[in-house]
Amino acid sequence: MKMSPILTSWQDYVNFRRPSKPEGKFSTFYARYNFASNFSGLQIDGMNPKTSNVYSAVTKIAFCYSALEHLEFSLAIHRKPEILAPDLAKLIRICMPRGCSAINERMPLTPNLSLRLEALFENENLIDVRPVVEQFRHSLFHGKFTPSGWGLKGGKSSLGMLEGLGQVTLRKADETFTYWFDSQPKN
Repeated sequence: MKMSPILTSWQDYVNFRRPSKPEGKFSTFYARYNFASNFSGLQIDGMNPKTSNVYSAVTKIAFCYSALEHLEFSLAIHRKPEILAPDLAKLIRICMPRGCSAINERMPLTPNLSLRLEALFENENLIDVRPVVEQFRHSLFHGKFTPSGWGLKGGKSSLGMLEGLGQVTLRKADETFTYWFDSQPKN
């Protein structure tokens, strides 16, 4: 069984909290983080393997974002931090050449998210991939996500992009939790 790396500061946090237990909000975050980091895909019988792989990768992105979103809620972070990934931003523009038009056709967006997505696709200097991560999560769980509707064929490039989005989202959660923990008084 493949195990992903543990959340960097989790054990320090647990040790610091002893003899009391970790706060419930952080236990929930950790459970989501652990689940997302160890999620290895869906088994979908009777579906083209490439399509199934895209569904698996987007589902992982959604789980990763759910962990990050819960952490940000727990820490009362109201202005969502950027997820900076220059190589992924470039790959997104390559793998999704229709950009926002493909996304907008599949699900109405909030004005703010729509503007952030349009900016990402139109300005190659922008490297914040969070709008794409958010939209994958919302579209999968609440919208009309289909791989073909988003122009994702399941090839190496698009799967690499999707897997990278999950990884950078988990990394952002790890960095955010570690930054918060390191800033706490330890006396």
